[in-house]
Amino acid sequence: MAEAYALFCKRMATVGLEKSPDQGPVNFLKKIKRLRPDLETEAQEIIDLYVQIRFGKTTPDNRISLLATRVKRFKPFRKAKPDSYRTQEIHS
Repeated sequence: MAEAYALFCKRMATVGLEKSPDQGPVNFLKKIKRLRPDLETEAQEIIDLYVQIRFGKTTPDNRISLLATRVKRFKPFRKAKPDSYRTQEIHS
């Protein structure tokens, strides 16, 4: 479970969203929503599962494997430059 969340955080860092050491998962999600709303749905699902497993009273094994699967499939990408930049590059 911790490995899956660490991988998720590493993947977020590759697109410019680093989690600070003192930032909990809920606050990290707020940062993601604010800065990369296009990643909100997947990030919400992953962080919700992590919080349920990490802080919940019971943890069915299927949630741990579901978290691992969701993180493996999560492939965020860097945002493309706005169209105005691309247009300038083309016409320059």
